[in-house]
Amino acid sequence: MVNGLEKEWGGRVQFLHLEFRNPLGREMGRRFGVDHIPAFLILDGDGQQHWRGQGPMVKGSEISSRLAALLSSTTAQA
Repeated sequence: MVNGLEKEWGGRVQFLHLEFRNPLGREMGRRFGVDHIPAFLILDGDGQQHWRGQGPMVKGSEISSRLAALLSSTTAQA
């Protein structure tokens, strides 16, 4: 699913894949309170969380619509 989103969103957003078996993944999980895997978080350029989806039932269409909403709101503010 995430690979399809990366293709769809091209260079407009950055995707970061973290593995919770390594120190960076564990630290980011603690920082954002991730307690279920997989977890999908949408952060702005300042690292502020705008949306979270956790668990295997999160759909790519949900993530895509949340990204579109965030990008349109930040474009409108600029």
